[in-house]
Amino acid sequence: MPKRRKPIEFTEIQKKFVIENYDKLSNATMAKMLHMKFTTFSGKVHDLGLYRFKIESWWTEEQKKFLIDHYKQIGNVELAEIYNSKWPRGKKWTIKHIEKKLTLLNLRRTKEDLRKVKIRNIGRGSWKNMSTWDTRGAIPTGAIRVWYFGGNKRWPSKVIKTDVGYLIYSRYLWEKHFGAIPKDHIVTFKDRNPLNVTIDNLVLVDRSANARRDLRKYPEQVRNVEKLLKKFNQLIKEKS
Repeated sequence: MPKRRKPIEFTEIQKKFVIENYDKLSNATMAKMLHMKFTTFSGKVHDLGLYRFKIESWWTEEQKKFLIDHYKQIGNVELAEIYNSKWPRGKKWTIKHIEKKLTLLNLRRTKEDLRKVKIRNIGRGSWKNMSTWDTRGAIPTGAIRVWYFGGNKRWPSKVIKTDVGYLIYSRYLWEKHFGAIPKDHIVTFKDRNPLNVTIDNLVLVDRSANARRDLRKYPEQVRNVEKLLKKFNQLIKEKS
């Protein structure tokens, strides 16, 4: 039978290190510094009676009362700033600390409370109601992107942003120069490179001609089978 591994235990030096740095460093950081797996380290930390979410012990009654009195008018970001200024400690107050305490105290803001917080933040200059276009920037008309089609995104194709949405760039460019594309015809590429979209590289072919054109890249055996299938289908049509 395989030998059981001995359980990993903290040495006295490691225990001292964890206790002294528990409020300063995260579990992940300390586990890395001690060359231990995160899950193993966290379990040993709990054996020492240390828990990240036992926050009652370091919330004073004064801090708790301030939160209860002001959470309806002050947002979590500003509350964390106030707590860092009013009650500084080794580990900074964060939004998560405020949120966790509000949950434990069963304190929830109503729609009216949220409206007041918003008005306050606007007055402080900390509210920005920006749309995705404002933050990321709207894609301008005429911009060209590469999209991928087919399984596993095998076939790249250039598209262009227009007033009516995105269009396949090769078709858009052909119609811009030569007009509408006839039925049963497609625009393809002379050099077979779908990303080389220039008017000199485009060619208009009917679908059947394009199929024959694509067939040339396959081995001769495959092409012969394809020809036989076409003859067979033609015979079926004639008989019917």
